[in-house]
Amino acid sequence: MLKWVQRQSFRCSGSRTRDNDKAVVIEGSDPRVATCRGKLQNRRSKLNQEINKELRLRAGAENLFKATTNKKLKETVAVELSFVNSNLQLLKEQLAELNSSVELYQSDR
Repeated sequence: MLKWVQRQSFRCSGSRTRDNDKAVVIEGSDPRVATCRGKLQNRRSKLNQEINKELRLRAGAENLFKATTNKKLKETVAVELSFVNSNLQLLKEQLAELNSSVELYQSDR
């Protein structure tokens, strides 16, 4: 069972207002900003779920690796472990990238 993780870039546009209107704008009241924040949180949640799934896969593969005495099966499980570990690394990098974009988004206010 091999699984490839596709990287996605995630960008949100902040709200901009014109001072010509002399309108009072309450920070955080723009629905586009709330939607962006929700999208970021949903993406983080999905990444965390995928990371947890990969961690369970890795734990199972490690248990199988320890339990088996069949050399061919051990080789197959070792390859599977390397794929799971690389997927975990990619997912963690995506989460770190997303977290940094959240920090930039929050510090933009």
